[in-house]
Amino acid sequence: MTSGVKNQHMILKNFLPSGRGLRMCTGASSVIPHGTLVLACLTSRFGIDVLNADELEPEGVLYLEPKRPVLCRITPIKP
Repeated sequence: MTSGVKNQHMILKNFLPSGRGLRMCTGASSVIPHGTLVLACLTSRFGIDVLNADELEPEGVLYLEPKRPVLCRITPIKP
């Protein structure tokens, strides 16, 4: 019974914007390419400096995420 509680905690802890299973979002297949395009546009227009890179440690079960928040300085790139 404890493993069921642990699995439920893992599911509730993770952010699944497209859902999963039978009720998964019908547009889920377009989320990854669209998100990649948005990130490419942002990184071409802004400089991103990670301020606490030496403190970052990954953790995860289903996917990796940082243990602590990633602190960044965002500066516009002049054309």
